[in-house]
This record gives sequence, structure tokens and C-alpha cells, in this order.
Amino acid sequence: MKNILFNKYGSTAKNFFKDLIESPDTLDVDVNVPCKNKILNFIRMVHTSQTIRKKVNLPFQDIWFSTDRIKGFADEVSNFIFVSEALAFINIDVLKKIKKAYPKSRFIVIVFDSMHADVRNLAVGRQLILGFPWDLALSFNQEDCDEFGFKNLELMYFSIPDIFKNGGEYEVKNDISFIGGAQPNDTRVPKIREVYRFLRGNDVDCNFVITNWPDQKDGIRYEKDYVPYEEFVRIENEGNCILEVVKDGQNFNTARYFEAILLNKKLLTNNPSLESLPFYDSRYMKSFSTIQDIDPKWIKTVEPIDYHYNNEFSPVHIPELIEKYLG
Repeated sequence: MKNILFNKYGSTAKNFFKDLIESPDTLDVDVNVPCKNKILNFIRMVHTSQTIRKKVNLPFQDIWFSTDRIKGFADEVSNFIFVSEALAFINIDVLKKIKKAYPKSRFIVIVFDSMHADVRNLAVGRQLILGFPWDLALSFNQEDCDEFGFKNLELMYFSIPDIFKNGGEYEVKNDISFIGGAQPNDTRVPKIREVYRFLRGNDVDCNFVITNWPDQKDGIRYEKDYVPYEEFVRIENEGNCILEVVKDGQNFNTARYFEAILLNKKLLTNNPSLESLPFYDSRYMKSFSTIQDIDPKWIKTVEPIDYHYNNEFSPVHIPELIEKYLG
């Protein structure tokens, strides 16, 4: 079956779906593509503005979306897969336009962020996630699955950048790395800072980066904005161990768990469900509930690591998951 994947124009999310995009059965379609004519592009930007859409949903926004590429690729029954970020840049007219042209096809949304996350894309896209009759809504977040009836993606499907595949060429520069984005009032930040102070006090070389958070001048690198995903992976690749910190009460993993496996790195996490996860290996993965549970010597010890990963997390498996749920 053909897959038509919709992404925001210029989105870094394409890094996650690279393997699927390169599949011959998949067409990658950008939404909110700029017009070459500057005047037309200005009108398009105003007409589809996220700020305006928060107050009023202007009609006829589908005039900025062409289905020409889809017509030459899609079958009568295809999978139309929308990444949630893309929904912030189209309105329901676009979805109705495609649905009318392909009434027998299946419409799927992949929700990247928690539905309660304070992110700009969701502030607008949330209404389409909940208001359109999707055949399937997939989410990484089990809490959202329970609340909204989404189906769990089961695994964090994403493509590791080519330069880092199979470990790539890199030099270990520190004992442990952490990089992650913070939300307003994020309860993880104090815990991350506590772990950092403990490790530095035990002569552990740390490279910690917290994005979207003001500088605390405590040795951690703080960035006001998000950083490219390639930078995430580069920082993790330069550490002997990756730190994962989940929110209190959260018992599912973040992308750090998967990245540790793909990059063959040790993983230190406060996720209480670590031992039940696939690829768990007590030699390379440790969990902690208090600072006293952390073993600095284990973090600093360099040893060969191999999780025997064989492309299980590749997004090329997403169509198989869709088939599992929809039949």
C-alpha cells in the first residue's frame, strides 16, 4: 500500500522519518510551502497564520495546497499519514479536500508531543487532532492514549542521522551526557541539576544541555531555543553514558533510551520500568530512584557495548503497525 507522509515544510521531523521517506512506497509531502512570488507568499502567510487561527479559522485555505503530486502517486486506497506538527499549518479544508479525492483511503495522525504540552504547534493543531475523524491516531505518550483513545506507537520509530549510524566516527569526550528540552515549570530540571552536582562532586566529567530554559550559571549549558536533532545525537555520541530523566510518575521511556541503543551507549535513567523494556541489558543500563543509587564508577568505566540492534526502531515499520491496528 502507498503511504503519503505530510510534514511541515523545513521540519526537523523529517530526520525521524528519513528511512520511511526513502521507501519507494512513500511520498513525502510538505505543507505550508512558500510561494515564489513574494506578494503571494505574504498573502498566504496571513491567510494561514497560526495567530489568526487561534481566534478565527479563515475559509478556503486549501487554495494554498496542491494535490498534483499526490494524484500521480496515490492509489485508490492509500495511507495518508499526518505528523501532528504539520496540522498547525493547514486547516480542516485541506483534510476534507484530500478525503473527498480519496474516500476509501485511511487517514492517520502521529502525535509527536504530549497533548498537554505547552508548544505552539499544538496550540493550533490540537483542534484538528481531536476534531477530524481519523481512522487511526498514534502517540508515543501512553497517558494521551488512555485519555484520548489514541493507539500507542509501541516503539519510538525514528531514523538516526546517517553520520551516526553504527556508531559512526566519533571520539568519547566525557563520561556522561544529557540533552533535553524543558517545558514551563518542568519538574525534571531540579532533578537534572541534582544529578549534575552529585556527579561533578564524584569526579564524573559531564556534558549537560537543557534547552528552552534560562541560564542558571551552574555548569550546565542552557539554551533558550531548541537545538537541531543532529546536535542532540552529536552530544550523546561524545559521552560514554547517556542520562535519561523522566517526570515523576512517568513509567515510559523517552528518545534517550532508543538513542542509547542505536549508538551503543550506556544508559542511566530514573524510569522505574527500565527492566521491562526490550533491549534491556543490566550490564549497560542502570536505573535510579535516589542519588545514592547512582554508581559513578560504572558511568566512567569504558567497555565494549553491543545491544544487537537490527533496525527494529526504523520508521519503515510504521505501515506494518498501521496494518496491525486497521487490518
